[in-house]
Amino acid sequence: MKAYSAYLDQKRLLTAIIILIPVAFFLRLNSYQLLFEEPRRALVALEMLIADNWLIPTTNGELYYNKPPLYNWILIGFMNLFGKAEWVIRLPSVLSVFATAALHYWISKKYISRQAALLSALFYITSADILFYFSLLGEIDLFFALIVYAQCALIFHFYQQKQIHWLYLSSYLLTAVGVLTKGIPSLFFQAITLLVIAFLNKDLKRLFSVWHFAGIILLALTSGGYFYLYSLHHDVDPYLARLFTETFSRTAMERSIVDNFKHLFNFPVMLIKISAPWFLLFLLTLKSNWKQRLRDNPFLAFCFWFCIANGLVYLFSPGTRERYLYMFFPFVYSLLAAAACNFKPDNLWIKRFYLFVAITVTLGLAGMAVFGLLRHSLFPSVLCLALSLATLAWLIYAKVNQSYLRILASILLVLVARMGFDLVILPTKKQNDPYKADALKMSEITGADPIYLSGPPELKVDNVKFAGHNFVTLTRNEPTYLTFQTSFYLSRYTDHILKYTENKSHKGFYISPEGFADPAAIRVFYRFNNRANKEDHWYILYKFKDP
Repeated sequence: MKAYSAYLDQKRLLTAIIILIPVAFFLRLNSYQLLFEEPRRALVALEMLIADNWLIPTTNGELYYNKPPLYNWILIGFMNLFGKAEWVIRLPSVLSVFATAALHYWISKKYISRQAALLSALFYITSADILFYFSLLGEIDLFFALIVYAQCALIFHFYQQKQIHWLYLSSYLLTAVGVLTKGIPSLFFQAITLLVIAFLNKDLKRLFSVWHFAGIILLALTSGGYFYLYSLHHDVDPYLARLFTETFSRTAMERSIVDNFKHLFNFPVMLIKISAPWFLLFLLTLKSNWKQRLRDNPFLAFCFWFCIANGLVYLFSPGTRERYLYMFFPFVYSLLAAAACNFKPDNLWIKRFYLFVAITVTLGLAGMAVFGLLRHSLFPSVLCLALSLATLAWLIYAKVNQSYLRILASILLVLVARMGFDLVILPTKKQNDPYKADALKMSEITGADPIYLSGPPELKVDNVKFAGHNFVTLTRNEPTYLTFQTSFYLSRYTDHILKYTENKSHKGFYISPEGFADPAAIRVFYRFNNRANKEDHWYILYKFKDP
């Protein structure tokens, strides 16, 4: 009878979690302007869409080298389907979280228990850094994490299934997708993970399989094919140089000893920040017989050595950011979940962990409600306060009396906290930024007339160097500074690219830094402050007077 009751409780908790996940992730996702790297990603995709050119990334009509175009293609597809609203720009990030969790559950349940597979997938979805920060942004890293996770997990899966042809073909195809998404890092993941699987299984000869060479050819044809097509239109050397610089400028060899030393201390903090609150459960597994568990389960052994081998690259790369590490956490959480499912049903520390989460969420929701009231946001604050009271009632009356159920209940409570965050905090993000309003006003002034960005170009230098040796230095001019938010919103409202030009003979409107154009030769229609890094940058929208 107790087992049946526990089964019903588990079913109810899982049903509630499945319902709350999309609500928590999508609630008010459109309530704040684009920020951080979002407008850059959105602008590149929008310009490719407007120009009907899927091959050449640009910003303000000038060549853009920082990232290959595949993520832009994803954004273009969503823009075509749903329009150009802010939530559409963020949709790939949210769906990437869901897809990573679903794929991880599908693969890992074959090698660990279904309960452990489910827990690890839910841990990933509710990781603090993902749930409360990066899933709110339309940036590239969660999609890239999905690709790398799939690439490396399929290496293990197809090796276990003895389907060596699929191992190499699928992983190298995904490597190509990763290269066309973010450049060189996918190559490192592929090489290191293949070595991990070979050493774990004492099967180095598999590395010399004909299918391995077929996979390499597939990678070369796919990713190399894109850069060949690009080279037919523009010089590809600056593009490749920039991708090389983007990767290796973050490594230990290109940073100071002080930077490297600081990073060794910051790296564990990053891991804790990403995995909160679930890292606390790791403390309960320290006395587990990890050596025996890794010996008995090939998947857990792969998860462990995958994280160690690939993680060392990031440990010794001072330019690492939290978002670069997301692909590790489905593997990390598999280790945690496998241990958690072996906790005793009445584990006292799990009960304390559950109470800690419940009390923290209750107080956090109450605090957010007060914050909302102080900002005169009455209705969302009342809803947030209701969530706080409901959480308190849950804590008092709900009889969650088994370790596994308490962990599920903790996951549910974290999702409730995200809902309160959505209601009160999200609308305050970038609330007073003028970029969108300025762009709308300027689009109303200009109508169907073209707009050009003008001003002094910015010189950029890429030094292709490795281990202190400089191989080549490439310079290029980029458009005069203008926030990507302004460029994106103007292009969105006008359906025209805000092209950079040094030519003053075009018919139409111009945007320039104030003081760049001769005041006697122009008629000013609008003046705006394009703030960046808390500095004032005044610009004007104008036309040249007829001679």
